[in-house]
Amino acid sequence: MSFNVRTLQEQDIDALSDMEVAAWHEYYSQYEELYGIIKDSVTTENVAKDWRAFLEGANEYEGKMVTGDDRKAYVALHDGQPIGIGAVSAYKHGVDVWAPVDDYIRREDGTLPKMAKYQNLYVQADHRGKGVGHYLNIARADYMLAKGYEAIFLAPYADATKTMHFHNKNGLKTVHEYMSLSSFADGKRVKIACCVNLSLRDMRDHWQKQLDAKIAQGKAYRSD
Repeated sequence: MSFNVRTLQEQDIDALSDMEVAAWHEYYSQYEELYGIIKDSVTTENVAKDWRAFLEGANEYEGKMVTGDDRKAYVALHDGQPIGIGAVSAYKHGVDVWAPVDDYIRREDGTLPKMAKYQNLYVQADHRGKGVGHYLNIARADYMLAKGYEAIFLAPYADATKTMHFHNKNGLKTVHEYMSLSSFADGKRVKIACCVNLSLRDMRDHWQKQLDAKIAQGKAYRSD
């Protein structure tokens, strides 16, 4: 078996988009109300468009992804086929809906730490529980730490209760909620949670410790 993680490339996008769409629908279909609002917008065409905008460095709010500075996406490959994806970029200070987040992370001297925004983490259903997400999280952390980022921010769907429970028990604190900027069917919006940990280094070490334990137990892939 061959498993590795590398940066996303243009030629990955079509196959990756098919994988992501399947993973998204398989996972979020368990949340009936949330899924009913968003499902029609999650198509291979839309996902591929967003990834191309991400790679090209398009405008800040192009598509559904906030693309700040220092963008990078990593793809996990199993026998050369994508089984996971995760992106990261700079958190954008001064965004109106994130004002309470800025207040939360502001230091006593008024300065704000450089914070990495983790986004779009998806793993194919057949490969969950094998450490794929951990590898993607560590790769993203290493990239941003090398560029001087100190904190981490995630903005998951607030009504995805399993996701929220996972983040909250693994070192991230929910500090704010807001209604999505984009509207969906019939003008409906969904609730977005803002999750923060002030130490990206601590989170990186936490993921590494979990991954090492899974590998030692034979429960995770070993990267080539």
